[in-house]
Amino acid sequence: MEFRILLLTFGLTILGLLAAAALYLKRLDQRLSVQIMDSLRNGASPTQIEDQLVAGKIDRQYAVDLIRKVIQQSDFASLVVLTDPATQSICANAPNQGMGSREEDGPFFNASIPWMDELEWLATHDSSSMLFFLFEHPSYSERKMRLFAVACYEQVAEFQFADPLFEAELDAVEKYADSLISKEELLAVSLVHYRALFPNEEESALRMVVNEADYALELAEKAVGLARIGGPHGEDRAWPAGVAESRQALLILDLFGNIFQPVTIDESWLLANDRAVPKLAQAIYEERAFADLPVLADVLEQAGCHDPEILAHCRQQREHYRGCWVLDLLLRKT
Repeated sequence: MEFRILLLTFGLTILGLLAAAALYLKRLDQRLSVQIMDSLRNGASPTQIEDQLVAGKIDRQYAVDLIRKVIQQSDFASLVVLTDPATQSICANAPNQGMGSREEDGPFFNASIPWMDELEWLATHDSSSMLFFLFEHPSYSERKMRLFAVACYEQVAEFQFADPLFEAELDAVEKYADSLISKEELLAVSLVHYRALFPNEEESALRMVVNEADYALELAEKAVGLARIGGPHGEDRAWPAGVAESRQALLILDLFGNIFQPVTIDESWLLANDRAVPKLAQAIYEERAFADLPVLADVLEQAGCHDPEILAHCRQQREHYRGCWVLDLLLRKT
């Protein structure tokens, strides 16, 4: 009898200890969650966040899931890369932080190209690292690179000197990206521009237009430079350091999404209600009516879509551009 009482007492003690440990771990988990979010709000780099995770003995996947949840819930104030550039919470530029180098060799491998994982992809505000990573990734798209270049110009349009020839070239680049004009027509428009801009050097300039990667890098760099000096308006209108890169990083996420978690669609969504989804998606794309993306989310739900990534992206109060990954997915564009 005494042995049974002793055994019962021991069992209850063990259960009590387990309950206390579970409560402690839950509170520790909540505290670390708050610490991670505070770090993101204060502009911590992926490296600093990773150090914090190691110190807290918490799994790295936890941070990835946390960031993904924040993006789905459109809680942009919690992520520096998704913060409105007009606010004061945007941090200073921190290029190439938290990036390692890919060790394996490949047919196009360049050891100087930074290698990224999902946490870095979602949290970084270094657009150049994202671009170089994309050059080596299966998600790379020639079309999206051209649309990215055009969108970089759109982001800093307020700083641009009036240049009808350049604007005509960008229009041709966008049309060529969507196969609306031929390469010869694109080069014909660009040739006029570069003959005026670079007499006797137009051939080398045209080679850049043909190579979508070079063109994307060139226009991204130009956009950053204009934002830093304030364009023709001077320093009074210039953006703080890192803002242009952060907006370009957000642009890349709009075009490519989370490349570590590819999303698929159900064909039934496209056929429902007399093909209401693709019709609305096409209208939004053609008219640049991105303000109607929340309406598209409602139509998608009526068609049976409950994918949190797709619906959250459509309802996010943020900048969208041609090449938006949700619109491309619905319109079968790559």
